[in-house]
Amino acid sequence: MRTVIITFTHEGMKVAKKASTVTDGEVTIYCHKRCADDYREDAVSFATVGSVIKNEFAMCDRILFVCAAAIVVRTIAPYLKRSGSTCCRREWQISYFTAFRAYRWCQ
Repeated sequence: MRTVIITFTHEGMKVAKKASTVTDGEVTIYCHKRCADDYREDAVSFATVGSVIKNEFAMCDRILFVCAAAIVVRTIAPYLKRSGSTCCRREWQISYFTAFRAYRWCQ
């Protein structure tokens, strides 16, 4: 399985790095350019999350966003098919992992 992890902050990178160690298969971490310089060996830098999704959405099995849920919904909405579509559909599961739980998980 191929997993993409997308994050925007230093705290998000802590969660992303930990998640990558417990995820099976190939994992690629994308970090926003404002903090990616500190993680050159661990993450791929990006300027806009839309460009990452445009390139990765159809090619990966899982996408893990470490950010606000609103960012996730607005980013992936254009790539989801209507439920009545006859095209191939993917099953999506969005779960919320609170900041407090993420912080404790990384300790």
